[in-house]
Amino acid sequence: IHDKILLSDFISKKVKLTRKGSDFIGLCPFHKEKTPSFTVSDPKGFFHCFGCSAHGDIISFVMQLDSLDFMDALEFLAKEIGVSFSDYRSFSKEENKDFKEIKGVIESSKDYFVDCLYLEEGQRVRNYLKKRNISIKAAQYFELGIATDRSNGLFKFLKNKNFKKENIIKSNLIRLGSNNSLYDFFRNRLIFPIQDERGNTIGFGGRSL
Repeated sequence: IHDKILLSDFISKKVKLTRKGSDFIGLCPFHKEKTPSFTVSDPKGFFHCFGCSAHGDIISFVMQLDSLDFMDALEFLAKEIGVSFSDYRSFSKEENKDFKEIKGVIESSKDYFVDCLYLEEGQRVRNYLKKRNISIKAAQYFELGIATDRSNGLFKFLKNKNFKKENIIKSNLIRLGSNNSLYDFFRNRLIFPIQDERGNTIGFGGRSL
């Protein structure tokens, strides 16, 4: 990434830069200012703001500007230069395929929980939300859902989606019983999806009903 992307070229897509000697200067994207105090140095490979002290390389710039974590910033920049990020993961191709499927299991589970809230069996939970002054519009915005009393309703739903049994179990939403039976981890719960900064569902919280 450092070798393929010229720092000033990349930053100039976001910030209007003016050459000053061997460096560039512009208005800082991280705080409001009228006098430019944001410098970019290609020879040194970093940017620095003398106003708010923001500092770093191209990866730091993407992390701070787009609120991404380190790995997401790497993946974004890899796409910029046409490099397959998955080629540099520690996963084998098969492991990477399973990883993507587990993410799919979690996303589909969120849809299942949300749909259950608006079924007949979700009426008492909708009444509970109403008592807590949580409108249906708010519940939909935050994608609240429910886990029903059914012991394996989610598992059957995921199985019908043709997800691999092993990956369904690896999601930790389905547990393996002592007699090798599979059962839903969340039951009789109000479900809150947990998302990362990019809006991807990565887990769930459950409130007992």
